Amino acid sequence: MKVRSRNAIVRGEIGGEFAMSTSWKHCSVIALRILHSRGKATCLSRVRVAAVWRWPVGRGPGSGVWVPGSGGLGVRVRPGWLAGGRAFHRYSSLAAAEVDLDDVDVVERGESEAFSEADREASVAFLRTLGLKDGSLTRLVKKYPLVMSGGFKEGMVSLVQGLSEVGVSEQLASRILEKNPGLIFRILERSVYEDNLAYLQSCGLTAKQLERVVRIYPQSLGASKKLQLEPTVEFLLGLGVTEEKLGKVLSLSPYYLGYRHEISLQPKVAFLLGLGVKRENLGKMIMEQPSILCLSMGENVIPKLKYLESVGVERARFGEMICRYPAMLTSNLDTMKLKVDFFGSKGLIGKNLVNLLTLHPDLLGRSLDSLNLGFVNVQKIGFTQEEVCSILKMHPTVLSSTETHLRKKFDFLTTVMNRSLKEVLTFTAFVTYSLERRIKPRHRVFTWLLAEGLLPQKNYSLRTIIGGSEEYFRDRYLVLHPSAEAMYKEPLEVKAG
Repeated sequence: MKVRSRNAIVRGEIGGEFAMSTSWKHCSVIALRILHSRGKATCLSRVRVAAVWRWPVGRGPGSGVWVPGSGGLGVRVRPGWLAGGRAFHRYSSLAAAEVDLDDVDVVERGESEAFSEADREASVAFLRTLGLKDGSLTRLVKKYPLVMSGGFKEGMVSLVQGLSEVGVSEQLASRILEKNPGLIFRILERSVYEDNLAYLQSCGLTAKQLERVVRIYPQSLGASKKLQLEPTVEFLLGLGVTEEKLGKVLSLSPYYLGYRHEISLQPKVAFLLGLGVKRENLGKMIMEQPSILCLSMGENVIPKLKYLESVGVERARFGEMICRYPAMLTSNLDTMKLKVDFFGSKGLIGKNLVNLLTLHPDLLGRSLDSLNLGFVNVQKIGFTQEEVCSILKMHPTVLSSTETHLRKKFDFLTTVMNRSLKEVLTFTAFVTYSLERRIKPRHRVFTWLLAEGLLPQKNYSLRTIIGGSEEYFRDRYLVLHPSAEAMYKEPLEVKAG
């Protein structure tokens, strides 16, 4: 068997404290010699450092742990203290193939400690009920023989039952076991999963949301409720995340449940506030983009901000950009560069580009195909590339309009209103107004007022007719005749009906 070299430090009270930094093979031989010399080791099939345990104050480690192996062989290890506290490692694996068997005595495990054939068959049958196939089951038993014990079976039954009681698929337990057996052992050893599931339920998570949390971040089952879950939830609520949206936030970014907020989250909040993000906007941002505080500021966020600075965006504008479009921070940097390059290729450069990015950062969330299609749609109406850019400088949302929508609006402008297409370049806001709710009703009122002689006969600009607030239009024009008000409202009432 090929031996994988790995550095390790082992400390123990057996045979006096010893420490070494060497390969696992050498480490295994030395450790077993010391254990065997004290009568503590028989032999092994697999022994590995499996967990770190803490004993209550005033109590020491137990008399030893038997780690079963194949063929009735195993090793009994008395755990040794680690320097600097009451934590000690339980030696539960040093692979037999990594140790020369001549260095230790091989003895048979006592009859009372051996797994009977009936026990083995029952354990294998149970593992199969969890959904493990033969290949996975064989690897699992070989690497973690403790799965054959009655204690493990009881633990798994309890875990499956706990998941089922809150509406989470019991198959998740077997998936975790198959992918990460060590994690299952830690979850069972901590035995806090029932309390954690109940707490998450009390936070408003639905069964579907709980299932997503467990599937993506099963470590939440073994996390400390007092040190991690409760403080983090309170922290998110304190930032403005509502109780109604808390379940959504945690289910979309369950990694929050692994954080200690004062260490991992508070510094990120301070960083965002330093960029100009207002505290009152934090909760809204998190609800809109839950993963925002799970990002690495150094690896994910800062490189994007530096790039935006390199194209001319001032640091003082970052706060408003992030508030307008929080997903900007979660986007891919290379994709962001491609979109900025696209705008540059269309003639939007310098100050025009900066204004576009700062006022409409959501455009960075659009696909290149979508942006290009929007640009082409405006060109098809009859504008040159330069003219399209002049429109986009003020109203980039026109890129979201379909060709059909734009053509109806501009056909009405040229055929019904008898106005030039180029007039839009002096009043670009025209592209943002609704044809049915704004353009048609105002044109109809103006036409009638002129026909009735209620307005001076002159050429009114497009801005005069379509621009101006609703209040201004009513006070300036609708008051000229009682019928004007009804004429202006009628299409809206008909449409609403």
